[in-house]
Amino acid sequence: MITPCSLLRRMAQLFALILFLQTSFVPAGFTDEVTYQWTDADGVIHFTDDPGNIPEGFRDTARQILHPDEPSMPKSPPSTAPESESPPGAQPQPPRVSRPEDVDANGHNREWWQERVQDWQSRKAEAEAKLADAQERLGRARYLDSTPAQSKRVQEITDEISKYENAIREADHMLTDGLSDEAREANAPPGWLRE
Repeated sequence: MITPCSLLRRMAQLFALILFLQTSFVPAGFTDEVTYQWTDADGVIHFTDDPGNIPEGFRDTARQILHPDEPSMPKSPPSTAPESESPPGAQPQPPRVSRPEDVDANGHNREWWQERVQDWQSRKAEAEAKLADAQERLGRARYLDSTPAQSKRVQEITDEISKYENAIREADHMLTDGLSDEAREANAPPGWLRE
């Protein structure tokens, strides 16, 4: 049985594959861009067309990726990341690769989107905690004498509760629809919003 979640997952995988194939097989004559490659401390290989995106500590080991028909040599030697020790007989693991398509149309990556999700989750949790506190204070205020000053205090707490309920509704909207719409507009894979 195909569930909406599995369908979305398959669509995201297909999208990623198509994007990878499109960017992997562009003939060298159609682009004037230079690609730079570097390997980070965790052994992850990264690619970028902007040398400014290379972290400062890895700029010395970054190298240019040349197209097959380019006659010049790379400006820097290939990265020499230390090989991890593996037990005898173990299959070597291919390096993890961060491809240029690991960013959306606005240049944001998965971590950026997950931080947005976490921010809205935090906002919601904070509003829920404040709402519970305000509801408790409202309950206590209603049991006190109904003096004009107390009535004013009850109204202030009621307004405060309304503010927190609106904040929770806004966070719910962003977590269910708003961030998804933003990600879709930025061509970010839907899976980037899940942790």
